[in-house]
Amino acid sequence: MTSWNSTSAKLRRRRRRRVKVMRMIFKQQLSTDLVLPKVSFGRLVREVMATFGDEVVNVRGSGMRALQCAAEEHLTEMFSQ
Repeated sequence: MTSWNSTSAKLRRRRRRRVKVMRMIFKQQLSTDLVLPKVSFGRLVREVMATFGDEVVNVRGSGMRALQCAAEEHLTEMFSQ
């Protein structure tokens, strides 16, 4: 009888975890916020630009945001397939 109780408890925990993950996914799909942190993405962009060019290039905030939106859209499309 104890094995049945422990099995049902495990199933309930698994189901709760699954429901929690599904809620998080649904919340993320409804939001329009950026997924990647701005500072980390900006650091990555500057590092890539330094790799491919010799001179230091400044990027405006609006340009960085547009680049980040496009990158996140591309990643979303890539992972959805």
